[in-house]
Amino acid sequence: MSPSLAQAGARGGFQTLASQALVLVVKCASIVILARLVGPVEYGIAAIATSIATFATSIVLLGFGMATVQARSVSQNAKSALFYINAFMGTLAAGALLAIAGPISKAYESPELQSLIAILAVAPFVTGILSQPRVLLVRELKTGILSLTDVVSVFVALCAAVATALAGHGLEALAVQFITQPTVQMIMVIAASRWVPTSPFGASTEVRRLARVGAEIFGMNASANLSRAALVPVLGLTVADNALGNFDRANQIANLPSSVVIDQLQRVVVPVLSRVHDQPDRYQRYSRSFNIVVGYLVAGMFMYIAAISPDATAIVLGPGWSLAGPLLGFLSIAYLFRTLAQTTRWAYIATGNTRSGLILNAWMQPAAVALTLVGIPWGALGIAIAHAIVWMMLWPISVLLLRQSTGATYESSLFPAIRGATLFAPGSICCVSLSFFTQDLSPLISILMLTLVFIAGTLVTLVASRKIRRDVREIIHIARLIRD
Repeated sequence: MSPSLAQAGARGGFQTLASQALVLVVKCASIVILARLVGPVEYGIAAIATSIATFATSIVLLGFGMATVQARSVSQNAKSALFYINAFMGTLAAGALLAIAGPISKAYESPELQSLIAILAVAPFVTGILSQPRVLLVRELKTGILSLTDVVSVFVALCAAVATALAGHGLEALAVQFITQPTVQMIMVIAASRWVPTSPFGASTEVRRLARVGAEIFGMNASANLSRAALVPVLGLTVADNALGNFDRANQIANLPSSVVIDQLQRVVVPVLSRVHDQPDRYQRYSRSFNIVVGYLVAGMFMYIAAISPDATAIVLGPGWSLAGPLLGFLSIAYLFRTLAQTTRWAYIATGNTRSGLILNAWMQPAAVALTLVGIPWGALGIAIAHAIVWMMLWPISVLLLRQSTGATYESSLFPAIRGATLFAPGSICCVSLSFFTQDLSPLISILMLTLVFIAGTLVTLVASRKIRRDVREIIHIARLIRD
């Protein structure tokens, strides 16, 4: 890998992390504000609708985005053809949501669901138009522009949702927030890319090639998105709206680090690794560097959230959300291992082994859902505990199968994450133990105390482990690439 490519990848990763940190702040503010304007029951109803709409929106992309990113070159005609296909799929998905709104409303005996799903149908339509212009910016590593669209869109969506909630339409506010973000992104990305689709004719061979790769990527993504989206609607059939609302808020908070930071890093990692996948030594070296950053970042974020979960939900959500605290603790552990497992998709895409990734996800994601649903007799908490246990088992299996398919070494794929978890686990365990003795303190004081304990435990582990210190030096080296 050339120094310029290494620096571009490091700088792109930094810009993505910096912008997503701002997005994380805005989304946390959104949770804090809207939890005080919209109640758990309304959140429970909205959770069913948004889970269905999220899956419908994910279908629109058909895997063409990452297929285009990893391709060596793509003609204008092929780009145009993919744009028209995505736009058509977006229209089709929007129509499907409108068609099923009534039956779903009757199935859950919730009249509000029909109008809510109808509003959310805007999202897949907009996403279909947004997809290809955004991919062009990703291919060119225009991370600065992409980062700006992320920050602006999530802020505008929050403002629109708050305005709607203050007008007395709490349930609709959640739908407005859901559709505003992709709409603002569409406007900004189209303006920034300055790309206009033209004739799609003459690129059938190229499109078929991209479609084959895209179909396998789509299979990986669709199975993952379905398993993520299925839990809330299924749980909604068995628990009250209030418990479902608590589960949804805890689930959204636990998912924030993954959706806001890790999922967005894919648009940097995949293009860089795709360019060097035919250079084994360099690929393994840079794959290891990416996994060190991701492993430590994921472990630190999720273990800290798990450590302060009861007090964090008391501050973030306010009164009336008591069940969300323990739910968040278990869901954070679930998302820690789930996120690590999901990042293996980057290697499958970058190396062109999408078929192997498809086969893996075709059985692993349904298995994760089925095993998680074993916890249904114990309600929302049973689901959260089962979800954590399932992904703790599936993550090492996903790494083992990645090694067999792509030749990834354990040092580049497994051990960095294990060392990251080792660094932060002692502090997190101490915090959970100490939290039983801080229940009578105010949540803010308790969080401050737990944070100090978490930091102290982390520093002790850092001093004690030579290999972890070596990884930290690697992270500092990557930071210097950004600076230079």
